[in-house]
Amino acid sequence: MGKMNYSEEKYLIQTDDRELFRVQVNLKSRQSELEILSKLLKSIKDEIHRQYGVPANQLKYRRIIDKQVSPEGIRTTLELSTVKVACGKPVLKLCSIALPNGINIDNMLLQADIFPNDQDDQPLTEEKLKSTLREAGILDEFIDKAAIQRAVEILEADGETMEDVVLAKGLPPEIGEDSRLEFSFKMEPDKGSVKQFMGSRKAHTGDVLCVKHPRTIGVNSGKDLFGKELKPMPGRDFNLIAGMGTKLSEEGFKIYAASDGIAIVKKDDKRVSSLSYTQTFPREVQLRIDPLTVIESSRTVEIVTKDNLEIQGSIQHNSNIIAEGEVFVLGNVEPESKIHSGGDIFIEGNIDKGSLISSKNIFAGGEVTESTLSAKGTVRVEGTLKNSQVIGENVEIDRLVNSTIVAAKRVIIRHIERDEANLLSQIKVGFKEYQMMKVHENHEFLDFLNQDLKKMKDFFGEEIVKDISYANLELMLLKAVKQYSLNMRMDNEKWEAAKKLMESIPSLKIMINDVIAETLELKDKIEKQEAIPGEVIVKEKFNCPIRIEINSVRTDVAPGDSGRFTLSGDNIAKEPYKNNLL
Repeated sequence: MGKMNYSEEKYLIQTDDRELFRVQVNLKSRQSELEILSKLLKSIKDEIHRQYGVPANQLKYRRIIDKQVSPEGIRTTLELSTVKVACGKPVLKLCSIALPNGINIDNMLLQADIFPNDQDDQPLTEEKLKSTLREAGILDEFIDKAAIQRAVEILEADGETMEDVVLAKGLPPEIGEDSRLEFSFKMEPDKGSVKQFMGSRKAHTGDVLCVKHPRTIGVNSGKDLFGKELKPMPGRDFNLIAGMGTKLSEEGFKIYAASDGIAIVKKDDKRVSSLSYTQTFPREVQLRIDPLTVIESSRTVEIVTKDNLEIQGSIQHNSNIIAEGEVFVLGNVEPESKIHSGGDIFIEGNIDKGSLISSKNIFAGGEVTESTLSAKGTVRVEGTLKNSQVIGENVEIDRLVNSTIVAAKRVIIRHIERDEANLLSQIKVGFKEYQMMKVHENHEFLDFLNQDLKKMKDFFGEEIVKDISYANLELMLLKAVKQYSLNMRMDNEKWEAAKKLMESIPSLKIMINDVIAETLELKDKIEKQEAIPGEVIVKEKFNCPIRIEINSVRTDVAPGDSGRFTLSGDNIAKEPYKNNLL
């Protein structure tokens, strides 16, 4: 090839069969070999195309076959070979998009499968691709020219077919604001304010419970890819339903309390997903007023009720509460006490050696020590969780000390501390682990409920317990009185006790059926549920080790800075904690 000048990069090309090319390149010694080669490859391919007519996208770099180093630079011999690339006319696919208001609009997105060569087996160019889109009727203003440029560059470099490349996007119409609901009470307690939260939920006849602000319509029109006008659209709307104990105003935008009790909100949410987001919005919002039973807790409480409960003060030792509704405790939960609720549980004070189980959410405003908290939804502890166990779909803890947490999706902890026994806190995240724990817990709860129901059968008889419901409660009570009077006389105090006992039977039966249904649902999910990404967030620097397990992958984490822990392959990875993640 002769002597070459090292003052600039040059190359000489040799080939025997136009299928394998050897290129000798001289590189400056002061520059990176790989850096120069990567820059030269495109011009080398262009030169081979000029001299031999081989399209650049059919040339593949194979290897370096020789390299000589001298004071002047590096002489390198490269090998390139020709490859057969796919050819054909771009395959265009028109797609719809889902707008945030849940409406799908056709002809708003163009995806394409594109080949390195066109139908004439010539390299595809930007102009050819743009022309194909124009011929299909796509307006030039919606063609993504930058995306086309990137795609052609990738085709030239890789020589591989590209699928589902987005090449054009229409202009969506402007959507107005969604309908929104303004409540006259708090939806969840602020820190340390269960009492105020509870007070805001209490309603009296005539109180305004909520005001609906209607949706608006957007201003600007849009266009699909072919130029069809798309008129501005209204935001999302929902039905406002006045349930039991409430009244809807004539214009349909306000709900008033029609009786005294506690305000309950029930939402039926709809999920809307697209390529870039997932949102939930209610189809229907119902407000109702439920009865509220108030108990002054100066003694041990044994109660089974369908109502919501307000405990004014602390729950005394060995109390046992089973409620279909929500439970509010405006004090502490004393040792060996149990609360089982079909609704939310709110505790103002501390929980010591207690057991709380909720079919919805648990909020604990104080310290939690040597206790078990389990919820189908979120468990939130505003104080310290020490020597305890928490189970929930999502768990939020202020301070964690020597405790075990099992969550389906996410655990958030502000601060982790070491206790005097120097034991590890354990955090497990994963649907399967969570569901198995809930199934085990449900079996224990069912045993407990069935034992109570057996006592009722022993007292009132199998037939009465089987037939009783809220609808025929008075009739069944009269039947029981008649049956019982044949055997022994009862004073008024005993009859009142018997009446309260009988009133608890329908609640027990409903709870048993609900727990059985929930257990079957959980078992079905254990078999079918795919692993869902979970995460553990520690907001502050921690000075003691912790054990983290995500979807059965376990690691012991040494003391360190705050962080977000997620599963990455077969390992748990840590990244810096950023407050905007929450």
